[in-house]
Amino acid sequence: MERLLLIEIMTKYNILSREEQFAYFRMLQVGFNRRILKHFEKVIKNDNDNLKIRMILLGNYYTNHLKSKFNRKNRHKHIIWTIKNLYDSPLLNDAFVSITINHEYEPSFFKVTTNLWLTLLEKNPNNPQVLVNVGNALSYFDRDIKFELLKRALKLEPSNSRFKISYRSFVECGQFNDITTKNLSNKYSKNKYKKIYIEGFHLKCRSFIKSLFEEKK
Repeated sequence: MERLLLIEIMTKYNILSREEQFAYFRMLQVGFNRRILKHFEKVIKNDNDNLKIRMILLGNYYTNHLKSKFNRKNRHKHIIWTIKNLYDSPLLNDAFVSITINHEYEPSFFKVTTNLWLTLLEKNPNNPQVLVNVGNALSYFDRDIKFELLKRALKLEPSNSRFKISYRSFVECGQFNDITTKNLSNKYSKNKYKKIYIEGFHLKCRSFIKSLFEEKK
């Protein structure tokens, strides 16, 4: 995620003060060495609700999580905490990129987070913000799922300006990507394991969401 955008989002939600903007932007721009990361991880361990440090760490790990096991392990930990504790927060509507999992590079962890999101969706099928957050979480995997959940969220909360903007952007940009079995077969033909894994899990996600809302009619 763009560092400046992350700082703007944190300021918007009063996680950062205006005075802290530049200092934290410089920190993200320069990057953290292992000593600083360990210090911040210790802070989080003693202050689990410290969103300021957690978001800064997620911003750092987002661009560096594939470089080391230390970064990847800690990013995963923070993503799980964020989903479990902020699943219905509008913060994730703006900052969802920082917790996005690439299903090509990290298929196993992608499955873990997706199953967690689907569990939360099952428990909160009429919470429009949860619908939007789940859609965002799956948007790189299946854009049509995001669109369907966004439409449902708008029906539940038609006056929500954020949802309206997201919907309009989706329609105007034509951001649809129906991942069919044929498309997946072509895309993942070089890696049979990934092809089979993504095909099966993709269909499972669609089927689960469809059945969930069919039951609510």
